[in-house]
Amino acid sequence: MRARPIPGFVQVDVVDTGIGIAPENQDKVFDRFFRVDDPNVQEFPGTGLGLAIVKSLVEMHEGRLWLESEVNVGTTFSFTLPIVQAEAEVIQVVPK
Repeated sequence: MRARPIPGFVQVDVVDTGIGIAPENQDKVFDRFFRVDDPNVQEFPGTGLGLAIVKSLVEMHEGRLWLESEVNVGTTFSFTLPIVQAEAEVIQVVPK
């Protein structure tokens, strides 16, 4: 995993060297309840909700989520979140 600033945002990349995701499934993995019909995937339990939830949370915070993948090489999931500058809190000291 790596994080880096880009103008107005922070970008986080999560990289794996797994089985990869075929091009025809790359858009579908963000759909609720979608699980790739592959024995390597089906041997592990899951509901197909994880990436859909992540996408919703990222978008609720005005970010973006995407992936880059190559079969038998691995996948990089990336997302951005806006950088918010907190206003400095002003504390007044009242003399006694």
